[in-house]
This record gives sequence, C-alpha cells and structure tokens, in this order.
Amino acid sequence: MIPIETVIEILTEDPNFIIKDDYVFYQKMLGKKESTIPADKRASPQELREKEEKIAKGICPICNTPLEPDWEFCPNCGYVLK
Repeated sequence: MIPIETVIEILTEDPNFIIKDDYVFYQKMLGKKESTIPADKRASPQELREKEEKIAKGICPICNTPLEPDWEFCPNCGYVLK
C-alpha cells in the first residue's frame, strides 16, 4: 500500500491533476470549453434549462451529487458547473 503523503506529493507535481477542497480532479475529465459534440447530439434548450435548474438547486445534473455553491465542477463526475 502506498502512503497517502506519497500519493499527494505525486499528484501535486503532476499538472494533469488539481487538488481542491480535499478532492482530486483529473484535468482531462473537466471538459473543454468548445464543443466537440455533433449538433444533432447536443442538448436541447429545454435540457440545458433543466441542467441549469439542478445546478442552481445545488445538485449535479449528471450524477445528482450534492454541490457546494463555489464549486466549478462536480467532485464525483467532473461535470463543469461554471
């Protein structure tokens, strides 16, 4: 078993990981700003409104994890919130 201090040291030195509020996030899971999803596969305006409503209620629209207001992404699934 690897000591947690060693794991934290390795993750801190790796630019692919972000450690924030006792959570570790893998950068590539955070998503991209520009869409690579084909237009016919993108969420409808109604689906986008529903996602925004869930976020406003403090719930991840993808995995239903409770969220804190200042979080920029979901700690469970990595969904970008802002």
